[in-house]
Amino acid sequence: IGLVVILHVILNNSRLGNWIMATGGNLKAAQARGVNTDRVKIILFTLSGLLSGLAGNIDALRISAAYPISGTGYELEVIAMVVIGGTLLNGGQGTILGTVIGVLLLRVIRNGIIVVGVPGLAYNIFIGVIIILMMALHSGIGRRQVGGEA
Repeated sequence: IGLVVILHVILNNSRLGNWIMATGGNLKAAQARGVNTDRVKIILFTLSGLLSGLAGNIDALRISAAYPISGTGYELEVIAMVVIGGTLLNGGQGTILGTVIGVLLLRVIRNGIIVVGVPGLAYNIFIGVIIILMMALHSGIGRRQVGGEA
């Protein structure tokens, strides 16, 4: 929770957060405004690696063993969590809080599906459908905003 709060503050109240959003939203415009986009990308990839390592350590502590393939298959689910939280897949828009909400929603849905007794493959299909629907929703909202400005 503390890490979420710190990253939320950095993303929303710091120069680095502004540079991150600018780099993700429009790379050429960010470069034209003087943002060192290569440095921002290096910082983000480094942070991603550090947080992935932290997640791996937490998972290893949780199951009291370290399996190198224990996270296999979570990729699609993580993408769905982020997209449900409001992050655009083409970048430039999203929040830490939205991602946390997406994680909580998808976990509740997954637990509900397990309780009902739906097989695992159906859950993966469900996740894919969610991603497609959210992308269509984001695309429709983006077109409506662009159409409203013209």
